[in-house]
Amino acid sequence: MNKNNGKSSAHYVVDILKYKGFIGTSQYCDSENAFYGKTLNTEKPVIYKERTPEELYESFCAAVESHLTSLLRVKK
Repeated sequence: MNKNNGKSSAHYVVDILKYKGFIGTSQYCDSENAFYGKTLNTEKPVIYKERTPEELYESFCAAVESHLTSLLRVKK
């Protein structure tokens, strides 16, 4: 546990996210009152952070779409 202004904070693994064959993590942080995660099977992990699980999933999907777009640009 981390200390934040004398308060302990906890991080909880909530879920594994999947979209178009890509996998990402989803965790909740008490002290930040936010969900965050990162892509697992991309060359460079993409970090995303949001206030709700739904927003986090949308950010994860957007990260995957951005990754796929960048791959297409490299191939041209």
